[in-house]
Amino acid sequence: MNIRTTIILIVLLAVVSAVSAVYISTRDKGVPKSIGAPPRDFFYQVDDDAIIRVSVTSEGKTEKFVNDKGTWRFDGGTNEPVFLDRWGGVTLLLSGPQFKRRVIQEAQAEDLQRYGLASPSVVITAGLIEIGDIEIRVGDRTADGTSHYSQYRRRPVSGPAQNDPGIYLVDSSWGDVFSRLVREPPRIPTPAPEPSPTPGPGTPTAAPPQTPAATAASSPTPSR
Repeated sequence: MNIRTTIILIVLLAVVSAVSAVYISTRDKGVPKSIGAPPRDFFYQVDDDAIIRVSVTSEGKTEKFVNDKGTWRFDGGTNEPVFLDRWGGVTLLLSGPQFKRRVIQEAQAEDLQRYGLASPSVVITAGLIEIGDIEIRVGDRTADGTSHYSQYRRRPVSGPAQNDPGIYLVDSSWGDVFSRLVREPPRIPTPAPEPSPTPGPGTPTAAPPQTPAATAASSPTPSR
């Protein structure tokens, strides 16, 4: 066996050993056991296709939406489809709401009053396939206006509700998107009527209709 062949065999052996070591060290660290287990700073994470219902309550009004065979519609009434230019990205925002930090770990009644969560300004509920309802309650803005004080709750399909007692800071733009769904529902705009064409200089115009008096005046007087 020459030196070149020996070097090639040594290199191949090193590659095989490295691959084997990686496989052995990672074979029991694959997919997380719980689907949708959130990383740090997320309330939860799901696929946006798992969201089948959305309800938003703000200022005493509620708008509900439902995924009807892939088409998002207003839930109830005419069941009209939503305006996609306004709706696009809503379910993506709901698939993984992120918070900036936790302000209070276990809020008391006075904390809820202080941060506007005893009567939240916005309540967003996402209905998830086989998981249940996720609810996020949006309270007052921070002094600098960049965040909302918020809470997270989960109502699973079976079993008791799971209420997180903490209070979190969520970017204010997130809550504003959902409050606008109630303030300005994403309905398809009604097309504006087309304006009547303006006649040009060479366009013939119809003669104005004559009144009976004008018709009589223009008629020839019979000779006697």
